[in-house]
This record gives sequence, C-alpha cells and structure tokens, in this order.
Amino acid sequence: MAEGGATTGSNEDLPNRLLSCFGRISSNVDEFALEMKVLDKCLPSGITGSGKKGDTRQTRSKPTTKFKMTVARIDQTDARYPSVLRKYLGDQAPESIFALGALSILRQKTTALFCSVKCPGDLILQTYDLARQLRDAGIVVIRGFHSPMEKECLSLLLRGKQPVIWCPAKRLTVNRLPKEYAEPISERRLLLLSPFGERIKRARQDIARFRNEFVAALADQVFVAYAAPGGKTESFCKKVLGWGKSLLTFNCHKNASLIVSGGRPYISLDAL
Repeated sequence: MAEGGATTGSNEDLPNRLLSCFGRISSNVDEFALEMKVLDKCLPSGITGSGKKGDTRQTRSKPTTKFKMTVARIDQTDARYPSVLRKYLGDQAPESIFALGALSILRQKTTALFCSVKCPGDLILQTYDLARQLRDAGIVVIRGFHSPMEKECLSLLLRGKQPVIWCPAKRLTVNRLPKEYAEPISERRLLLLSPFGERIKRARQDIARFRNEFVAALADQVFVAYAAPGGKTESFCKKVLGWGKSLLTFNCHKNASLIVSGGRPYISLDAL
C-alpha cells in the first residue's frame, strides 16, 4: 500500500493543477529539489512539471557502502519485544523481530503513515506537506518507505532531528544499506525494524500486507492519507479500527467512505 502516482483528469491540465498546490514551497533549496521530485512522481509517465515530454529512463540508485553494524534478533521471550504486537496481532505476532538501530526509539509516541496506491495527486502533495510538519514538530514517524516517492519522504524526515522508524517488507541486511542511512543510524535517529528473517529477500504482496499490519500494531496512532473505496487499504483500515486504534485521514470528500467507517478527520497537528 505504498503511495502512488495515479491521478485523475487530463494529462495537459495535470501539471498546472499540481503546480498550483505549491503555493507553500520552502525557500530551502534542498527541500525545493525534493518537492520537484515528488511533483514529477505524481505525473503520468512521460510528462514533466513543465507539461512537456520528459526522459522516462530509470536512474541508477546511489552507491551503497558497507559499515560495521549488526542486525539484532529479538525473540518473543526477550523483554525488549514489543508487547503491542501480541496484543493486536495475536497468534500472528512474529516469533522474532529484527532491528538495526536504537530500540529505545520504540518507547516514543509514533504515528504510522499509509496510503492507497491509487492516490489522487493533491492528496500525495498534502501527505508530503504533512511529513514535513511531523518532522518540524518532532513527531516520530513509522512507515514502510518502499516506493520511490516514499523514499523521498524518508529523506525529508531525516533532515530533522526527530527519530524515524523504517519497516521494510523483507529481511534486514547491512550489506547493501544505502550510505546516507549510516549516519542517522549511528546518531540513533533511524531504526530499521522487520518481522522477516533471512528467507524473505524480496517484498511480495502478502509480505507487504503483513508488514503494514506490523507497522499499525506498533504505532500509537495511524494516519491514512487516502483509502480507495472497496480497496485493500480500506479493508486494512477497518481492521485497524476494529483493534480500537486511533485512525485519522484528510478531511475531504475523497475520504468520505473512510470517515463514515470510523476514521477521524484530520484538522491540525494538535490531533496527533
């Protein structure tokens, strides 16, 4: 359930409609560059923010580096194992979880972010704005950070001083961990957490579904930017609401179905 770039409306009108959302662009040059990356990911293939055909070739990921870090295994019998996993997941709670980073971050209040793959472009940009607000307010965000746009959000969050929890839908390994994550891990600002052992080397749909439940169980509250009516994200939301978890969403007509199901309209950071 990663954030996606599906949008509505004509290709010709879309760049202007998305650019109109940028009335709050930061004067910070680095954040402006990130915002433009988000904008391009919101557009259909071959369209750029200028409305012209763009180069759709994939770029290579940044070089990775190896450094001395150890993935810790935490069994259910370990006092460090989060009791909320057994509370919300019951028999489905993983026998072991795997961590890279400071486990003390789990003791802080956390907010989980989710979104349907087919998310309207305006809500994608609002989610990006929300991530920046959460960072500036010092709120710990827990998320899968799987899609390219979600990784841009991770880069944005790591520009702050607050901790971040990243839960990939596969095993943890230090061998190919991107170099830019080494520093926040060593500074105890980034915790990688996974319920999957060595056998799960790649993300799959069923693995991602369980990862999302794992994240929601760990979080103090859940924020869903958008849940397509009748979709998998909406079913996931109903399950989380059934746990009695606090679930918020953007207060707009596109989320009417989720609000009717019990989601609380998001008004301001005071609600988090």
